[in-house]
Amino acid sequence: MAKDYYELLGVGRNATKEEIQKAYRKLARKYHPDLNPDDKSAQEKFKEIQNAHEVLTDPEKRKLYDQFGPDFERMGGGARYRHTGGGGPEGFSFEDIFGGRAGGGGANVDVEELFRQFAGGSPFGGATRGRRSAARRGSDLTAELTIPFHTAVLGGEASIVVHRGGKSETIAVKIPPGIESGKKLRLRGHGHPGAGGAPAGDLLVTVHVAPHPVFRRSGKNLELKLPITIKEAILGAKVDVPTPGGIVT
Repeated sequence: MAKDYYELLGVGRNATKEEIQKAYRKLARKYHPDLNPDDKSAQEKFKEIQNAHEVLTDPEKRKLYDQFGPDFERMGGGARYRHTGGGGPEGFSFEDIFGGRAGGGGANVDVEELFRQFAGGSPFGGATRGRRSAARRGSDLTAELTIPFHTAVLGGEASIVVHRGGKSETIAVKIPPGIESGKKLRLRGHGHPGAGGAPAGDLLVTVHVAPHPVFRRSGKNLELKLPITIKEAILGAKVDVPTPGGIVT
């Protein structure tokens, strides 16, 4: 007597596709022949859950199965297996279980590696061999920089000394024109070194603008107090006006 596909996967008849796939992956890892080399029934069990998975995750086949049960195959809705070669059962695909290809078929599977991926450790207990340190991006580094007033207005370049990785380093900082005091500049890759080959963090530079003896900033404008004589004020005149870029009349 044919086994009920829902019972094989351990899900209810109203289970969603995601619930069916989750149950299938769990059972596939449990009954895969490479993980049960001495269990002759594992291959048959694996074929059964593979068949159930292919039918119940296909909307048309599932509809026919719900209507006719195992007889749905005579309605043209039988599941089709994919042959992947190697020592695994016909219809087996690592892509279905693990989300990717395994080279050379089931016979070349590293069982211990499979356990590391899906069980979080070695099947033989203890720490796994050759485990790489987790890659981790370096943390960001912060610094403060005071620049001259004219550099803030016109833009330019300044240098800053930072301490990272146990040593001091001088870094050139490009200053965009019109920067305001308190703004932060991000220099990518100039923070603390990363771990396990991961990239370094960033350097966050807080810019402070030194005051100017003549100019005062008001938003995007510059203001200054320009002394003139009473005669110039009454009659008008041309006077020289200092600007960050030079004298204008």
